[in-house]
Amino acid sequence: MGAEAALKSFLVWMARPTYRRAERLRAAGTPANDQKARWLVARVDELGTLFTGGDAGISAGVRAAWHDNPAAMSGDPDAPADDCRELAEYLDRARHSST
Repeated sequence: MGAEAALKSFLVWMARPTYRRAERLRAAGTPANDQKARWLVARVDELGTLFTGGDAGISAGVRAAWHDNPAAMSGDPDAPADDCRELAEYLDRARHSST
């Protein structure tokens, strides 16, 4: 594995706990504009920027993939697609919300 592939694998691994925390907030009914949700989506986006090198087109493609094939994106082929889509939508709402 080359250095770039290793870095990307590391960044994906780093993002998993952040996604799990965001899912717990969503499942608990925390509003997307809550400070905690907004902080988590900022962290997701920060890691995404490191992963994509700041390429907005790649970032948009990754977000679209979460909607199109969420189980594959989550790394859990048994993950309920609707739950993954709801999390992606929750993160989108947090991303575009204000206090």
